Amino acid sequence: MSTATGLLAKSSARSRAFGSAVVAALLALSSCAQPPAETRSPRSTAPAHQDLLVGYDLLADTLADESHLGTLDLFKTLTLNAPNDAVAKLMHTLSDASKRRASELERLRHLAPDVSDEPTTPSPIGDAITDVAKEFGKSEMLSRSGGFDVRFVLLQAQATRMVAAMATATARFDPNAERKAWLKSLANEFEGYRRDLIRYIEPHDKAR
Repeated sequence: MSTATGLLAKSSARSRAFGSAVVAALLALSSCAQPPAETRSPRSTAPAHQDLLVGYDLLADTLADESHLGTLDLFKTLTLNAPNDAVAKLMHTLSDASKRRASELERLRHLAPDVSDEPTTPSPIGDAITDVAKEFGKSEMLSRSGGFDVRFVLLQAQATRMVAAMATATARFDPNAERKAWLKSLANEFEGYRRDLIRYIEPHDKAR
C-alpha cells in the first residue's frame, strides 16, 4: 500500500528529538538553511542511540510500504482503474528502488553500533498521527472518484521528500561512516525520484 507523506508504515516510537531532526532536515532540503551536520553539538551516547533506533525504524517501515507500489498498480488495473503508462512506470521504479534499498538497510543496521532493534520509548501521539496518515493515504489510493494519477504523484512527491529527510536527519546521529554514506546516497536518490514526479505534474499545470 502506498505511503501518505512517507508515514503510512507502522512505527513503534516517535521521540521528540528525532521528530525535531526530521522537521529540520525537511526544511533544509527545501531551503538549504540548515548548517552542516559536523557543526551540530554531539549528544550523549544513550539518547543518540535511541534516536538512531527511531530513525532507522521509521526509514525501514517507510521503504517497506513504498515497496508495495507495484502491487497497487496491479490492484488498480484489476479494478479497471489503471494509472496511465507514465505513472505506472513511476510506481514500479519507486517500488523496485524501495525493495533494493530496504534489503541494503537490513544488512547495514547490524553494523556497529547495531541499530537493528526497535525503539524502546513508546509515543502514543506519534502512533496516532501515523495511523491517521495511513488511513488518509489508503483512502486516496483506493478512491475511484477520478484523478488518481495526479493524487498519486502529489502523495509520492511528499513521500520521497520524507524518505530523503529521514535519511538526512538520521545521518546526523549515526557515527558509522558506511551507513552515513549510504544514507546520503539514499537521500540523493529519492530526491531524484521527487524531481521526476514534479516533472510529471508541470505539464498538467501548464495545460490549465
